[in-house]
Amino acid sequence: MLLFDRLHRTIAHARRNDELFVLLIIDLDRFKEVNERWGQDAGDRVLRIVAERFAAALRSTDSLARMGGDVFAAIAEGLMFGDDVEPVVQKLRGALASPISLAGEALHLGATIGMALFPASGEDAEALYRAAETALRQAKEKHRGGLVIFEPGIGAGG
Repeated sequence: MLLFDRLHRTIAHARRNDELFVLLIIDLDRFKEVNERWGQDAGDRVLRIVAERFAAALRSTDSLARMGGDVFAAIAEGLMFGDDVEPVVQKLRGALASPISLAGEALHLGATIGMALFPASGEDAEALYRAAETALRQAKEKHRGGLVIFEPGIGAGG
């Protein structure tokens, strides 16, 4: 999978340069309703628009992948402090702020995000991805549209 290849390269780069990076897993909220109401072709069109908006919101050094269905993953590289993450999240949320025109209607989408920070959330690609997935599950359980940053123990049945 290309995302994991990119994660492996990003981890190596971050270690060499003593940098942080984040892996975000972004799940579009209530996207199933789009396919049910307007059909799969319309849903695919919306996903392409969302992907274009996310790509435009990220920096040229960042990466974006569609993981399937209505789930995307983004890698934001070259961070020096944990505080550098907030602008990345705000830009991704901003990408969904404008409605998408679909069959003459304004479609407003939101997203729930799980985030893993390297190296705190995991030392390898697989551990980071699992951490971001765990954070996403936690965010969905708390409330749609939320953001959860992985912390050890959040997925341990508590």
